[in-house]
Amino acid sequence: MLTSSPPRRASPTSTSLRIPHLLLLLVVLLLITSPSAAADCDCGYRIKQTGQLFTHQSAVTFNTSANSSTALGSEWEVQGWRVPANTTLGTIPRQNRAANVWVADSKLHLRQRAWREGEDVSIAEIHTGRDDILYGSFRIRSTVVQPQAATGGAVAGFFFYRDDVTETDIEIITKDGNSSKTVHYINHPTYNVETDTLIPGTSFTEPLDKPWTEMQWHRFDWGRNSTSFYQDNVFKRQISKNVPDEPGKIMINIWANNGSWSGPPSSRDVTLQIEQIRLYFNTTTSNAGQDEQFNAQCAQAKNDDKAVCDVEDENEPAGTGENGSSSGRLSAGGWWMALVAVVVVVSAAWV
Repeated sequence: MLTSSPPRRASPTSTSLRIPHLLLLLVVLLLITSPSAAADCDCGYRIKQTGQLFTHQSAVTFNTSANSSTALGSEWEVQGWRVPANTTLGTIPRQNRAANVWVADSKLHLRQRAWREGEDVSIAEIHTGRDDILYGSFRIRSTVVQPQAATGGAVAGFFFYRDDVTETDIEIITKDGNSSKTVHYINHPTYNVETDTLIPGTSFTEPLDKPWTEMQWHRFDWGRNSTSFYQDNVFKRQISKNVPDEPGKIMINIWANNGSWSGPPSSRDVTLQIEQIRLYFNTTTSNAGQDEQFNAQCAQAKNDDKAVCDVEDENEPAGTGENGSSSGRLSAGGWWMALVAVVVVVSAAWV
């Protein structure tokens, strides 16, 4: 006759005792990683120097040697378009190439490749994928490197752009000379085609406190009534004419075209080398107070003392994630990865 064996008493390590502990771990992790639990910066970023408040941030620190697309993340796009020659202006063709954008030595490099007569000028440009940026504070920590033996030069630009008459520029022109320590601040347009005259108060050449061959911060703050320019967090110039009032992109480039502005292209490689990019800005939607996601998260976090993040100056750490967020919040992808990991562990405990 078959007899059933007596039921075994569960040991302390059996599944019946492990599951509650694992479920508790799951609950804790969900609370920690849930977006509603992290209120840092949910009400925006306040520029402490000026008091301006912006709803969005994009920040990248190039602290690895990853390829450019990985390091820049999904928020920036490497360009590949070409500009043909203009015989009237005496400019030569220039071609943006992805090969002129790379990351090395913890810096993003943009290059104007050594030019030879008869060739297109090989240049580089990146810009934000979004084109709805409307007002903000924009900064890069960068240097420009050109061999002293080079002839010709290049233009390194950091700027807001919608079109040729809605544009704000910070530009370094290497033909100014390494020791001249000058930078150009511009609100376009600078030229009146009807009167064939320059528009006063739209373009300025300013002295730098140190040469652009040394790593430094370049910054412009764009508001409704003026654009203010800074070097290493020190105010340099304000322009109140032709202030952009429509949304657009942020762009970074290095180029030359043999025109009057750039001069002949450099005979040696010229590189714009960037350690950090930081953008604090509004969008067309958030500037109108109609960004539902931002409004909801701010309403939920408004009593938190970290709901508004003060941007002290450019010397604070910028974070190292894909978009360099310093809010300390897990991305949606990170949240789901944490959830999946816990589910896998719980499932394994049943086996």
